[in-house]
Amino acid sequence: MISPTRRRFLGAAALLGGAACVRNAQTLPRVDEPSPAVQELAEAITAGATSPRERAIAIYRFVRDEIRFGFTPYFDEARPGQTLDAKRGHCNPTGVLFASLLHAVNVDALLHFVTIDNRVLHGLGGFPARLNHAYTEVRLDGGWIPVDGYIVDPALFAGARAKLERSGRRLGWGMHRDAVQEWDGREAAMGQLCDPAMVLEDHGTYVDALDFFQSEAYSQRLGGVAGAMYRWFGVDAINRAIDNVRA
Repeated sequence: MISPTRRRFLGAAALLGGAACVRNAQTLPRVDEPSPAVQELAEAITAGATSPRERAIAIYRFVRDEIRFGFTPYFDEARPGQTLDAKRGHCNPTGVLFASLLHAVNVDALLHFVTIDNRVLHGLGGFPARLNHAYTEVRLDGGWIPVDGYIVDPALFAGARAKLERSGRRLGWGMHRDAVQEWDGREAAMGQLCDPAMVLEDHGTYVDALDFFQSEAYSQRLGGVAGAMYRWFGVDAINRAIDNVRA
């Protein structure tokens, strides 16, 4: 049974525009062409899977369980190999990794970028008031399914849910109180962007994340003193706060 929150998301997904011209193309360009290492990993993850849905679910579970939610010095510029090496990532680089693994086994996926406020990260440190967030749309059986439940790892999911229940908050510590982690390859599975009302701006789907990161809509460029402070002090402080929630 689809929960009311997931039904609202599915109903509103069609209103989040920008993808029609891409989806109607005869050949769907890929988000971050898989490297040989990503190709090999994707094939190992999906060994024994007999359908696109089974391959997509296997990759979803790998990313959810093996890539901890957190931040790296590369921030949004992390390539899939760097995210794999760090075993850590936030919504944007983890989404790029997820899409790249899907493409490696011939499952179509697009990254959908939106702007949300920072309440989803309440309790994890200081963040800009507005955040660029990516979720993935996966094409299965001719339809596009929105997912971002792979972003929050199981240990953080448990810790954050406990904090949300105790505090009575809807959002915080990296997730929404209605977050789901399991995905059946048929319905939406959202862990952070569970409610369409969270969307402040919709930037549409992108066949390459770099196109969004180079656009005027992207607001998270880290340069100069701010970038240096993030890399020297911010990354470790934020990750410690996230690890404390897991504990």
